[in-house]
Amino acid sequence: MKIRASELHAVARDLSLAERAAEVDGTVLTKRACKENGCKCKKGTPQGQYCGMCSEVIGQGKGGNFAEDIYECNKQGGCCDYGYNKNCAKNKLTCG
Repeated sequence: MKIRASELHAVARDLSLAERAAEVDGTVLTKRACKENGCKCKKGTPQGQYCGMCSEVIGQGKGGNFAEDIYECNKQGGCCDYGYNKNCAKNKLTCG
């Protein structure tokens, strides 16, 4: 099985995103798993985190919650679900 260079870059980028902690509005976010639950994003969406209510997230997947969860999208339409996010639940949308 051959793996394309672009796939290796995507894996490295995803690992980097998963391993770092972020700070938003003075709140430190802890590292947590992004579950592949069958969610979907629009193809062409830039890599990033999106609240479920953002137009880029087009399928919540099994166990997902559009109103409260934050998702990681990629350009190919791939998606994983980080789960509950306080800002998403309060309609303080993170879209990208």
